[in-house]
Amino acid sequence: IVSAGVLIALGLVPGMPHAVFLTLGLATAGLGYMMLRRETMPLPGEPGGEPLAPEPPKELDWTDIDQVDLIGLDVVNGAGESLGRLEEMFSNGAHDVMRVVEKSALAQRVERLLPFIPTVVMKVDLAAGCIQVDWQRDW
Repeated sequence: IVSAGVLIALGLVPGMPHAVFLTLGLATAGLGYMMLRRETMPLPGEPGGEPLAPEPPKELDWTDIDQVDLIGLDVVNGAGESLGRLEEMFSNGAHDVMRVVEKSALAQRVERLLPFIPTVVMKVDLAAGCIQVDWQRDW
């Protein structure tokens, strides 16, 4: 506000460019007034301010789960067939990849690499300990 007063005073001095100094002085005074008014207004949630509206709860999906929580979960397809257990998660640059290992009774180890993308991962159920995917056993 002090700088606005100086600019207005310079605009009143004879021989100075009146329009420029008066315009800048009034603009500075207006900005100073708005800043002073904003500082004195109570913030939302403070006494005298408007009450804060509660945010609606965010619905969580499978992208909100940390990858470390997924290690060790069983991976099943839509038909209910077990594809194995999630052993590792890694990134290939474009998206994350799940390394699913199936150990059969014949000591044969089948390893599958599944992309961790919404079109493949249908549901992550931590309570049940499984990840449902849109993937077939013979792919």
